[in-house]
Amino acid sequence: MSIAYSEHIIPEDQRINLSVINEKLGVVLGSVLNPAGLDYRLVGNQIVIVKGLQQFQNELFTIYGYVKDAMSNESLIGANVYLPDKSSGTSTNQAGFYSFKIKGGHQRIYFSYLGYKTAVADFQLYKDTVIHVRLKADGKLK
Repeated sequence: MSIAYSEHIIPEDQRINLSVINEKLGVVLGSVLNPAGLDYRLVGNQIVIVKGLQQFQNELFTIYGYVKDAMSNESLIGANVYLPDKSSGTSTNQAGFYSFKIKGGHQRIYFSYLGYKTAVADFQLYKDTVIHVRLKADGKLK
């Protein structure tokens, strides 16, 4: 995989040292690029660095959708939907529906339910967005 960028959008005077273990590439790129007002896109087998979506970082958008069982497609009542720092989130209602507002820009949302594997959605938020999730049973008793 290669990285493509235009020299005029990369700050020349800023150096970054980073040590990361077992983290997704998208999270690492976001943590390095977002403070500089940059973002990335995957184009084929290239990572392309582009100007970021800062104009949306102070706006609130609604994310909403349903959380269901991956096998039975049944609604999961009381499933948790939250940001990694747990500063914002909600639980699904009787129909498995959730809705809450968060700031735009790069977001990572966690979906969890007792007895199921936690799912993660990484995305750029620049408008109200629907995210439907199907959780898989964990199959492990602790």
